[in-house]
Amino acid sequence: ISSLRGGTRSKAVVLSENGTILSEISGPCTNPWLVGEEKCIEIIYHLVQDAKVQSGLNPKVPLKVLGMSLSGVEQKEASRRLKGHLISRYPMMAEHIFITTDAIGGMATANNTGGIVLVAGTGSNCKLVNSDLSVIGCGGWGHLIGDEGSAYWIAQTGIKCVINGLDNFELPQYSFRNLERKIYEYFQISNPLDLLDHFYHNFDKSKIAGFCYKMSEVAYNSDPLARRIFRDAGMHLARHVVAVLPKVDKKLFKAETGLPIVCVGSVWNSWDLLREGFLQVLLEAQRSFPKNTYFKLSLMKLTCTAALGAINLGAKEIGVHIPISYTNNVNIFYIHNFLTPKS
Repeated sequence: ISSLRGGTRSKAVVLSENGTILSEISGPCTNPWLVGEEKCIEIIYHLVQDAKVQSGLNPKVPLKVLGMSLSGVEQKEASRRLKGHLISRYPMMAEHIFITTDAIGGMATANNTGGIVLVAGTGSNCKLVNSDLSVIGCGGWGHLIGDEGSAYWIAQTGIKCVINGLDNFELPQYSFRNLERKIYEYFQISNPLDLLDHFYHNFDKSKIAGFCYKMSEVAYNSDPLARRIFRDAGMHLARHVVAVLPKVDKKLFKAETGLPIVCVGSVWNSWDLLREGFLQVLLEAQRSFPKNTYFKLSLMKLTCTAALGAINLGAKEIGVHIPISYTNNVNIFYIHNFLTPKS
């Protein structure tokens, strides 16, 4: 049984039916919107075959099931087409193939009851999975018309602030010089006009999103402009949660953790920088709740790859049960209590 997940980077995991990890390897991005469908198919094939070999399996013998949790497959037609191409082109790769989104894969890794998955990696996305398996989404529109709060959004916002300052078009509230120096260092350029090559001729979304990490270094060194951008990112991410809250099945609030919010993506490693803006939006939303309302939500990160969730879902589809210890798969890093005054 094998699984694969992929946004900026992909990870392939091979599991035995008793849940033992036989191999785990990393590879390039498998988002078909970013790399193209043909390249996506080739990457998946080679990753799975390499994972088989590393597990000591015969690469010519098909896996029982291949479960995939991928970015860029939100549209059912895209998922169906990708699955069809894999089956027809590489019939010996797996007996059964299951494809879902990175958000659903993350939730299936955290629990089997539902909750909210809030992705903040290269891009951003939010999915509410209710107890009846109905899914309500907010975001996931990509870097051209969405991705608010993501690594790409943070990086682009920082770069735009610097460009605006250099052009005297719109001076930021705070000095942009620290970010300017980081831009030259990260992109290995000496002239801001050289950014045009990175954003147009040789555009690489993952490369630009990677600048977010450099911005976090600047922010942790108390740079007010970088800190403001991360605060704004936190506000955007919280707005995703507020957008789907009215649709949450009340059963999900009754869990010991309250409503679980599974936070997927490297941007969450900068929670200290996101927290102020995130909480500001939650507190503003709280004022609109009915009086005498109380519930809590828990933000949690996965302690293992979301590929395990894809394996679990794929195995269930063919009637195979894989033992998963959900409590060991997550780490709660923040609990927020909603409490409105009594009438």
